[in-house]
Formats: sequence, C-alpha cells, structure tokens
Amino acid sequence: SAIGSKFPAGYPMGKVIHIEQHTDAPFLHIELAPIQTTEQLEFVLIGEND
Repeated sequence: SAIGSKFPAGYPMGKVIHIEQHTDAPFLHIELAPIQTTEQLEFVLIGEND
C-alpha cells in the first residue's frame, strides 16, 4: 500500500493488547497500547473505520 512505503515493516508503533476476529469480516480488529506517550509525538496518522 502507499502507507507501507512511508512506514516500513518493523517500525515500532505499540504493543498489541487485544485481537478480535469476526467471522463475517475480512480483517482483524487489533488494539494497541502506544510505545511512547502522546506528549512525545509530533504527528499521528489516524484511520477511519468505514
């Protein structure tokens, strides 16, 4: 994807705290706990769930 070129594999974002799989959905719902506090971040990428 286009995002993959900006954020290469292995870039630490957070620790997985919960994984949920629905039989009727093609994707997993994954919750992350951020590795660093949000006060240390200058930019954040937010995706919308359609």
